[in-house]
Amino acid sequence: MIVRQFLKWIQTAPPGERADATSALARAYLYSDLSSGDRMAAEAAMTVLLDDPSPQVRRALAEALANSEYAPRTVLIGLTQDQLDIAEIVVERSPALLDLELVDLAAGGKERLQIAIAAREMISRAVAAALAEVGTAAACLALLENPAAELTGAALARIAGRHGHLAAVRDELLARDDLPTETRQALVATLADTLARFVTHREWLPEDRAKSIAREACDRATVAIAAGQTPEQVASLVRHLANTGQLTGALLLRALLSGNTRFLVDALAELSGLSPPRISSILADRSGHGFRALFE
Repeated sequence: MIVRQFLKWIQTAPPGERADATSALARAYLYSDLSSGDRMAAEAAMTVLLDDPSPQVRRALAEALANSEYAPRTVLIGLTQDQLDIAEIVVERSPALLDLELVDLAAGGKERLQIAIAAREMISRAVAAALAEVGTAAACLALLENPAAELTGAALARIAGRHGHLAAVRDELLARDDLPTETRQALVATLADTLARFVTHREWLPEDRAKSIAREACDRATVAIAAGQTPEQVASLVRHLANTGQLTGALLLRALLSGNTRFLVDALAELSGLSPPRISSILADRSGHGFRALFE
């Protein structure tokens, strides 16, 4: 009876009063000891309020329900489809939203909702991976800045591949200790290419000269990156370089002159198909006959 009277009253009440009453109704649903019948009636009333013409009323509903894991799901889902400033309240805060629902919202392509998802207190690997795959640069930056996000190496690599040319995203990625070695090198290569194109565009250097300088700088950085990695990380970096056409003779020579024999051994093993121990024994042979055969 009370809910029925409430629904009749909101048809003529001013927006401010409707908003206050809506907030009170939602709090009663969440925190009061209602009978099952009253609870169903309250949920039905909140469903009706999803169509209230005043954004003030719908915002009050979102604010009241957003932080509770016991909020009615049908109402929550309806609020996520509301105008963006209302939807993002629920999307960012609600612990009741499922990963699948968050992934679908991210795939919708609305940047403000993607940023809201990226700012949540808990972000699973699945949701983080979805944002890395389809999120805008601003959403991915928010994701990187959120310490609660479970970002895998694959997700970081995807963000680097899509938005690594942007300085803000690149800086956040390079500051991470968990960034895969091959992704770090790829960002360095992207930066070198960007600088080469910038210098050429400004006509400070001829294109060939700019590319040559950038390539040399990238090689130096690659050898430096490899120097501080584990054997497994070096092997992964070498595979990445081979797959991207960066495993050149100049890079191998630079690694050799820098004393990075681990990188050289793994690189020669990747190129020849021989095992690293076999490569090591060939390099240890001072006669040079084995190396000449390997080189050929």
